Amino acid sequence: MKKTAFLLFKKNIFSGFFVLFLFIALIFAQGCRTFPEQQLYNVYWKPVEKAPEGVFLLFTSDKRRVVGCCGANRFFGPATINKDGTLSIGMLGATRMASPHMQYEQKFLENLQAAKRYRFEQDGTLSLSDIDGSVCMRLQAVPPKVSGEK
Repeated sequence: MKKTAFLLFKKNIFSGFFVLFLFIALIFAQGCRTFPEQQLYNVYWKPVEKAPEGVFLLFTSDKRRVVGCCGANRFFGPATINKDGTLSIGMLGATRMASPHMQYEQKFLENLQAAKRYRFEQDGTLSLSDIDGSVCMRLQAVPPKVSGEK
């Protein structure tokens, strides 16, 4: 009787530890899976390299669009972002105001449409790369400007 009670007690402790381990592993896996995705949407991303004033892009929280400003002109278009690090940016529309930065703006939009993968770097930047794995642009998160702020 004592031996049976001891084995039952031992079995219950093992089951308890197994359930606890499984619970912790699931929480950790959920946190790892959603952390980068939460950082990607509704964040103003500004190019790391020198860019004209006001350049940014934003992936909307509905996970279907990219919008932003490439200098003097605003742009918008469809975007599909997958959890495996791939993305597809469709045909972009943009305003066409004259600007001294037209060459930069055109290159910016070309690079954005060429992007096929995204990756968060250890320094917190977001890298977009083309189909060959070459980095098209590196972006850093910036807080949005408040109306009237310079």
